[in-house]
Amino acid sequence: MVSLYCKEEYKCQTKNILKEATKCTMPINQGCGDTTRWSEKEKETLLQLFESIFMEKHISLCGVHTKMKIETILSWQSLPVLLEVLYGGEKIRQSTTEHCCYGQLNGIRLKLLSKIESVHNGNITIDALELLMKNGGLFLALVEKINAAKTQETRKALNFRISEFNQLKRHMESLSELKRLCACLKRVDTSPIDEIFEKRKNNCAMSDIVSIINVTKNSYYETNMPVNLIASEALRELVKFVEYFNGSQRFRLWWSDECKKQVEQNSEHCFKMADVKTRIMDPVKERLDKLAYNIRTGNITINEMEHLFGIQFGRNYNALEREMYIICPEEKEIKERIEQLQQFRSHEDITKVIQVLLALKNGYQLTGNFDILQRLQNHEFDNIAMNEYDNPWSEIGKLFARVTSEHVSCIQVFVNCVELVKWLRVSMKKSTLKEFIVFVDLAMISAGDKVEDIAKVQSLHAGVIGYSSLIFDLKDTDDYDEVVRKCKVVWECLKENPKIPDKLKHANNTLRWFKTIQKRHGDVEMQAKTIIESGVFTIGKHTTGADNKNIITDLTDVIKLTIPANNTYESTGYNFQQLEDLQSKLMLVAGEAREGHESVDRFTAIIEGVIRLSEVYIRLVSSGCVLFENFAIETFCEPNLETPVWAILQFKNKTDVTQLKCRKTADEKLEDIMPKLSEGMEICLKEWIEFVDEKRKKHEHLNYFTMNQLVFLQKEIANLIVNATISDNVFPLLAYVKAGCNKDDIDEAYQCVTKEMETNDLKNNEKQNSNTKESDETKNKDKSVFISRLREIGFTGKIIQRALKRFPEYNIHDAILWCMKLSLKENEDIAEESDEVWTVAQYIESAIVDDSDFDDFDKMLQKFKGVWNKFIESVESNLKDYISLHKLGTLLRLLGLKGETNFQRQMPAVYKENQPNLVICPTGQVLRTTMSVYIESEEINFPNADEVLMCTSQTSLEEVDIFLRRAVFFSRGKIHCLVEADKLEFVVCEGLQANLLEYIRNVENKTYRLVIICGSENEHTSSLISSLEKYRTERMNFDTSDVSKVISRNLKDKSGTDLAAAAVPVDYEKSNVRFVRSWRSGDGKTLYKKRRERELQEKMNSKEVLSLSIPLHERQVCGDNVVGRLLDQTQKPGYNKPRLFHNDVTNDLLAACTLITLFI
Repeated sequence: MVSLYCKEEYKCQTKNILKEATKCTMPINQGCGDTTRWSEKEKETLLQLFESIFMEKHISLCGVHTKMKIETILSWQSLPVLLEVLYGGEKIRQSTTEHCCYGQLNGIRLKLLSKIESVHNGNITIDALELLMKNGGLFLALVEKINAAKTQETRKALNFRISEFNQLKRHMESLSELKRLCACLKRVDTSPIDEIFEKRKNNCAMSDIVSIINVTKNSYYETNMPVNLIASEALRELVKFVEYFNGSQRFRLWWSDECKKQVEQNSEHCFKMADVKTRIMDPVKERLDKLAYNIRTGNITINEMEHLFGIQFGRNYNALEREMYIICPEEKEIKERIEQLQQFRSHEDITKVIQVLLALKNGYQLTGNFDILQRLQNHEFDNIAMNEYDNPWSEIGKLFARVTSEHVSCIQVFVNCVELVKWLRVSMKKSTLKEFIVFVDLAMISAGDKVEDIAKVQSLHAGVIGYSSLIFDLKDTDDYDEVVRKCKVVWECLKENPKIPDKLKHANNTLRWFKTIQKRHGDVEMQAKTIIESGVFTIGKHTTGADNKNIITDLTDVIKLTIPANNTYESTGYNFQQLEDLQSKLMLVAGEAREGHESVDRFTAIIEGVIRLSEVYIRLVSSGCVLFENFAIETFCEPNLETPVWAILQFKNKTDVTQLKCRKTADEKLEDIMPKLSEGMEICLKEWIEFVDEKRKKHEHLNYFTMNQLVFLQKEIANLIVNATISDNVFPLLAYVKAGCNKDDIDEAYQCVTKEMETNDLKNNEKQNSNTKESDETKNKDKSVFISRLREIGFTGKIIQRALKRFPEYNIHDAILWCMKLSLKENEDIAEESDEVWTVAQYIESAIVDDSDFDDFDKMLQKFKGVWNKFIESVESNLKDYISLHKLGTLLRLLGLKGETNFQRQMPAVYKENQPNLVICPTGQVLRTTMSVYIESEEINFPNADEVLMCTSQTSLEEVDIFLRRAVFFSRGKIHCLVEADKLEFVVCEGLQANLLEYIRNVENKTYRLVIICGSENEHTSSLISSLEKYRTERMNFDTSDVSKVISRNLKDKSGTDLAAAAVPVDYEKSNVRFVRSWRSGDGKTLYKKRRERELQEKMNSKEVLSLSIPLHERQVCGDNVVGRLLDQTQKPGYNKPRLFHNDVTNDLLAACTLITLFI
């Protein structure tokens, strides 16, 4: 490379390479080979190159003429390589003085020689020495280049200085600690210490602070050669003393004690360092030396060991060993003393164990043999030296080898809780753990949701389980060995759960509460016995105060138990939840019992019968069967035949109550008749569901409403016909079939219904007359005899006319009984049946022809079935208080014809007609996917309310069912979307699957379009998605901006009505909906609403409130509350007032609101 550089044509290419080579730490003779073979020209050229490199670097570091500092020299890593070329190598060295870099090289040389000299004589400053320590290798390499003979000597001197520096650091730390220790004295002269710190701060030479080791006189090197501070003798000794004992806590305590003593004796004296040595250090040193001697020889007593070391270190023997080693560096003796201390402590622990075991014996009055413990209890330790200590309890010590203070405390807690233990043994009759677990379960039931009471039960459970071997297994005759064995079982439990003593203590403190619970639960069997002997169960929503509820789903709303008062106790009432608790407790208490099992079985059978009746009753009421609207069942549990009634079925109305009473017999019990009555009611439920199903199939518009809504419409429209009044809440419901429906529309439609039905009746009568001419003569003869017999008895013509209607077969015996019952009324107000429409109550009354007060069960059930059959007949005709479903369906159809708009939506190509289309999409895109189904229909690209059902976990099977009926059987060109169906409850999903498959099988000659849209987050957990997997369809691709445009366009008012013209202009885009959002509260959303309201008031020239604010601030929004607020604002037909509806939604709820995704 050098040869190439010497050639002009390669000089430029090789110059940078050689520059980089100078940074290498490799010796130049190895890097360049044999320099003796170089020509003079090559040597000269190489010298020029290195000089130029040297000067460039020198100038970049400190300029041309500035002398280079030692810090800069030691930062120049490639300097040894350059010095090797410019200072070494025979001829090159001879020609160096002729070159321009001589002055700079000589400056570096002199600076290095100066530092070498200062290292040798110790005059080097502390900072400079730290710099040399940091860059020692580079410094010695430079020394070797400028003066190779002094390299070894310099290395030795530098090692001495480093050793001195390290000792100086330790001395400085000791000085700082000494100064802190002297702070205990009120007045102390620390100026000698401050002078040393000042020297260090001023970066003085090492020789000014410590005594320097003479390199020349010390031919060998030792790293631990002592170095003294240049200070007074007293200060040097203090530093050595503090440095040695600094890690000892005993040294610090005694130093502090001596300082306090001196301050008390000489409060105003200013202590010099010599005073500190003689008055503080020397006494402390004397005490430490004496302590070290006693430790080494074993003269220290056990009590002294505990006093001097036990308080600070406890059972931390590693820390104790370190402390003792500082005071007495004798490893063997220290280990011996610690071992003796451990033995003594174990004996001390054994003493505590003996004491607590004897306390256990006395507390629980054990009669076994405890002699060995009583003998050892009397043994006392003398205050003897450790070298004289002997182990008097080696035998007993092995038995309690691993007993700790925690074990002793654990048994002591058991001794202190003797009251709790004795109560447990007495209250748990068999003293078994199994019986205790039963009590814990009962107590947990009583605790309910109260956190404090739950904690009490948990403490009792954990504590008693942990101590069970002592609580339930300890016998009065147990001796010392047996008690210890059972204690060890407890200690094993303590290992698993260290808190069991605290738990038992907590349970003992709350014993009074447990006694109350035990007393209460002790009455469980008595309560059950009282119920089955005198309890009265009432089933019905009117009996529990739930008659104002629209939907009854909970057994608590329909079941009530009453125990009548007697001479022993007052009247008591139970709701269903209390009955459940009682049954649970009874099962726990009587689970293992053999005696009295018959009472438990009867109680269980009666409860099960009541629950079954209640469930059937709830389903009948929920399905809209008005016969059971005011129905109730009373059952009497008393088995005594002297009380005549088992059960009473009550059909109530506003003024009267019609009752069916079941008489007690020896052959039938209450628990036997309740399942039979349940079967009868279940048959009624089945027939009613079939009846409603038939009507829904026949009348399309019934499927727009749930049964509760249909019953409401039946009642209100009947009220309109009879009393000419109707609730304003009817009109929003009817808006489903006719927008803007009013009272006149209903009257007109009802008249059309009446005419239509009269026409149909005439046609049916004509057919019947043609078939019944032959039997007229016979029936007329029977009719004459029937009328004559009733007139002979003395019944009025009105009663006879009603009897003719009631008994078309002319059964004279039943008719006479029925007429007698009817004629006993004080205020007879009977109209001709041909001119009067009956109520449900009148039909019930007419169905009960037998006037007997009490019947056996079979006869009562026959009467109940007669009432049911009469009811089914009546609902086919016209009732006074309810119009029939047939008439309601016809009326809804006629209303729908007035407001009907015919249209045919265009089904997207990706979806198929006449089958369900299951679409799975991201949860956040569900609503946009739903809207995409409708956007292809240009004129009608916004769904109607009846086309979409948004599902939640609260959506009922009935709501889903009527939606499916509309979608499959009455599609009318619409597209029906069941949205978020994956959120439905499992039971609803199963019903949906069964109904959908049935409807698909039964649909004939009808085209339907059904899309079921589910979110992907429930794709693998929803049973509905799994069952409809074969109908899965990929969702259509759509542009979200198109969906947004469709929504925006359809939200703009197009009606042109005065109402719209008044309200819509307050929005800047004339939209019916405006979504205003901010990321935090207080940004002006409500203010924006207030300004729009003020603008509307000005437009209407009114100061009336024209807005309704509905706050939605909770994570779970109650839909009933929101609907209730809106119902209060329902306007009467013909009265239109523009208003702003303000839904105030918090940001937390906004994140969970799916509907908002359409607007953002």
